[in-house]
Amino acid sequence: MNEPVLILKIRLLDSYAIVSEKKKVCQILFDGHADGKYFQGDILPGAVDTQMIEPDGSGVLNARYTLKGKDAAGENCLLFIENTADLGESITRPKIVTDSMQLAWMNDAHFSGFMKVDGTSLTIEIRKENY
Repeated sequence: MNEPVLILKIRLLDSYAIVSEKKKVCQILFDGHADGKYFQGDILPGAVDTQMIEPDGSGVLNARYTLKGKDAAGENCLLFIENTADLGESITRPKIVTDSMQLAWMNDAHFSGFMKVDGTSLTIEIRKENY
């Protein structure tokens, strides 16, 4: 398997839940840090994972967040990540948008994310898929 493009260390900060007769929505606020050979930086304020949960427990999560840091050339840059998954799955489908010229290949690449939960922290390894 490919080495990770990014390793995200996520720290869960707070959460909110809305429960209706037909659905539950949870929003989880988080921050954290990213390491990897292509990028290193921090998750900016405003990061949120929104989970839509059906009565049978199925559902989807959609996490959106922006990171500020440096690319492999040492240039300042931003990464936006939208990470989606079906609830109960440990593999996510991240999409990345960046303003880095060095990392422009990420804008069109396909990735898989692998989640590991440990209490109130979470690690996500993002790997490039080979097609």
